[in-house]
Amino acid sequence: TMKLYNTFLVSFFPAAFLSIALCFCFHIPSLTFSNIINFTSYDNIKYLYNYYVKFSPNNSELQVLPKRFSNTDIDNIKEFFEVASKSHYERNFDNAFLYYSKIDNIFSKPSEPTLGEVANNQNNAMSKTLSKTSILRIKYQINMGRGSIRHEQGRIKEALKYFVVASTFKPEDISLLSMVSHLANKAKQYNLAYTYYTKWVERDRNNAEPWYFLATYLEKKYDNNRNIDALNNYLMAIDVLKKNKIPRFETIKSMPSSSISNEFLIWNSVYHGIGRLLRKMNRNN
Repeated sequence: TMKLYNTFLVSFFPAAFLSIALCFCFHIPSLTFSNIINFTSYDNIKYLYNYYVKFSPNNSELQVLPKRFSNTDIDNIKEFFEVASKSHYERNFDNAFLYYSKIDNIFSKPSEPTLGEVANNQNNAMSKTLSKTSILRIKYQINMGRGSIRHEQGRIKEALKYFVVASTFKPEDISLLSMVSHLANKAKQYNLAYTYYTKWVERDRNNAEPWYFLATYLEKKYDNNRNIDALNNYLMAIDVLKKNKIPRFETIKSMPSSSISNEFLIWNSVYHGIGRLLRKMNRNN
């Protein structure tokens, strides 16, 4: 019986994990089969678990409920934020990252009230409740902090992981959507880039820039297989520019960090993209 039980464990858990990983790949196309092998650490398995336990499959925002914490935890969250922020400002990145992670650990495993708290304040030892809004804001700040540190260290792929998580806690942050789009494109995580260019368009439809960058992405990354889609997005950018009466010398505000100039004109860029694309499509006239 024990031998059969062990055989079951050995065969079941790898198969179960592979099934979850493949399903995860389906929901997040940027995770390819080739890097599943690098996805088996404890932290990443926990990330898979958290994705399915806390995410709504049809919504990018995490499902968060108000949560009660001991007085000690509340005090530690405040103190750790001060230390993390100060260390980050002083470019002591290791210490800043450590304290951002300590705050995250408090949310993962809140402490129990001490005997002293219970004895001195029986009714209020666990009386402090953080609202959903507060939890979302803190989680957003934690992951933005960790992502910013990794970005400043040039560890773009690690930075992306934290920025993506941050975006789930504040999906309306348009500047974050544009940054993730550009960083993912730079890191050659093209499926992730496409996902976030699309999110950016959906959240900021009255801005020509996401239409323009999505069009450029579709034009350059699909070997001419999505030229019609690219053209339609360029034309949407033109429509937005006309509707909003954008001045002819308006510059692009959300250029990727690797760009050599921040003085590209949005009208010129869109028209140049359309002309380049039409030449590719042999529509020279």
